[in-house]
Amino acid sequence: MKKLILLFILSFFSTQGFTASCPDGSEPTKTVSADGTYFVYKCASDSNEEEDAIKTVNTTSATNLNPTLGYFEQSKTFISKNISNDTDLLRDISFLDTNSDAINEIFICYSTYTDFPDKPMTVIEVVDTPRDISQELFSGNIPTSNDCPHIIFEDLDEDGDKDLILAETGMDKAPWTGTAIEVAINQDGKFERVTEKFENQIYGIRSYATGAYYDHINKKGVIILGREKILTLQDNQWTVSNHSYGWNQIWEQNDFKFASGMVIKDLDGDGVKDMYVSGGVQIKNHNVFWGGYGQGSYASLPPSRFELNKKLTKTTVGIGGDVISTAIADFDNDGDKDIMSIIEQVNVGKNYQISYGVLVMNLLENKGNRRFISHPNASSVAEFDKYFLSPYIEDFNSDGLVDVIFPYWTKNVNFSWDYGWGSMLFMNKGDLTFEAIDMKNVLNNLRSKNGIVAPLRKTGNGWDVAIISFLAGWTDVVDQRIIVEKRKLNF
Repeated sequence: MKKLILLFILSFFSTQGFTASCPDGSEPTKTVSADGTYFVYKCASDSNEEEDAIKTVNTTSATNLNPTLGYFEQSKTFISKNISNDTDLLRDISFLDTNSDAINEIFICYSTYTDFPDKPMTVIEVVDTPRDISQELFSGNIPTSNDCPHIIFEDLDEDGDKDLILAETGMDKAPWTGTAIEVAINQDGKFERVTEKFENQIYGIRSYATGAYYDHINKKGVIILGREKILTLQDNQWTVSNHSYGWNQIWEQNDFKFASGMVIKDLDGDGVKDMYVSGGVQIKNHNVFWGGYGQGSYASLPPSRFELNKKLTKTTVGIGGDVISTAIADFDNDGDKDIMSIIEQVNVGKNYQISYGVLVMNLLENKGNRRFISHPNASSVAEFDKYFLSPYIEDFNSDGLVDVIFPYWTKNVNFSWDYGWGSMLFMNKGDLTFEAIDMKNVLNNLRSKNGIVAPLRKTGNGWDVAIISFLAGWTDVVDQRIIVEKRKLNF
């Protein structure tokens, strides 16, 4: 009876009051959810991405923003051989269901610091007892990295399986080792490393900002290396080319060789993927190329708290920002994708003296028609002392609003002896503000140490997760230890 009354009240409000129009201008159709607690809105027209097709509005007022740790299931310690003469540590971590069993596998890539040999990545499966499946997941060689800032999953050959891309920066001492990219093509859950097909053409290139997408118009997979190269996959053939002149002109004028990241999504709802480029200290924080790679319609988006946007010289003094991680999703269920960014303060002094400060979260609200509004105070925590890695976007508490969890490492700790890695969960409160929950407080119990929370699969009242604790390898004395604990996380 209460559900009927609730839906009766909601019926007084128009569909327009809760959702935006469909991309084709028509109004979405409205149906009642299976449990009778919310409406489901669906556009009749097809969409390039599933999340654009269905929007839900939760009619239940009680939203749990405080996860609790459930019971312990399994634990295992892995030893990862240290191959450098410095610190050998985790650089990025990401999650993907590779075999359609609804359970994510855990992908880990490393940094070996100053140009020591590239290190193979690690993939861990946590179904019952955690196990390393790297050898069986990859046919042939396992992708390697010297310093891998971004793990990217994208379907490059449009076969329905997400392929693997590892960005590669190398380090700051020439000659730089390895290639600017690692690529492995997913064939029904088995990955084939294909880097050797083009690596002699990109050897020694460093590329922090890397983006990948499938070009539906020209029927080809595209990987953009921010520094200078384009990789394309078409008819099972790889081609390496330089940036086009028109593209390079825009790129050079705006100093995008110093870009820190790249995400390719349809931001304006026209069915064509656009390219968001995040800035380093010398350029604007937020930039977009409407229509994607090679298009001339460039725009800068509203600035963040830290934005120097000035070419560095010996006399430059100021405070800038480096966008280190970005999550793009429809956070307010209005049909438009918003942009959440984590930005690190960069203090610039004379003679190129650089120091780093706090990190902040900034939200760009997409108002449609290519307009964005900045929300600098969207996080309940104003400043962070943690370096955030690649985000995982999911509705963790099933309230119809997507949340974001960022793995992180804590600044100024000894990674060989301290558990410096963790996760920050931004719980969506529904008004474009987020409750920032440091998961180390949730994990504060006798058995679990501070670690990265790896989402494995959604359950009835929460998630199966893996708590991944790391101790970095140091010189040839201590190998890296990876402790994986399977747990329940309840909401």
